[in-house]
Amino acid sequence: MINWIRNNTDDDARVLFETSPDRIHDGAHIAGYLAMRTQREFIGGPYIYLNYADFWQGYVFGRPIEQWSANDLAAKFQLYNVGWILTYTPASNAYLQKLPMLEQVAQHGPVTAYRVQQAHSYFAEGSGRVVSRQIDRIDLAEVRGEAITLKYHYVDGLITTPPATIEPVFLDEDPQPFIRILHPADKLSILYP
Repeated sequence: MINWIRNNTDDDARVLFETSPDRIHDGAHIAGYLAMRTQREFIGGPYIYLNYADFWQGYVFGRPIEQWSANDLAAKFQLYNVGWILTYTPASNAYLQKLPMLEQVAQHGPVTAYRVQQAHSYFAEGSGRVVSRQIDRIDLAEVRGEAITLKYHYVDGLITTPPATIEPVFLDEDPQPFIRILHPADKLSILYP
């Protein structure tokens, strides 16, 4: 699965990974391991039940997957910049196979891979490129807009280099705010010192 992720995804969008409280993936919670080995951003695991933006055993974004309309789920994929989905439960697969914005692209044992067919961006407002991300740091380039809102969650204590006003903004029904930066430079870093 690691090689498939490396060769068939890119860092322009996230992988939504259906994790298992039953540890069906080699007896472990492997989302963090896969993210580390592939250098991709994942939504899902290793702390299931703790986040709104999560996918575990047929539940996505806080409710059973079949309770989402196709349009509402497409909006969630856009909000969280989901480009690929890896799922293993029959209920999730049955539902996802019906969605017009998804294309099934691979099968790895019990895991089915889908590609989300919509534009990908880490910017909810403004534009630019995420050129690097690592623990406690996001680097941006080609930033445009009087304000930008990133599809990353805000935490108290974030700063930017060069300095700019950074504030939380709530989007959709996510209980965690996202990062908004006023009057950003065209190249900047967001740091959690």
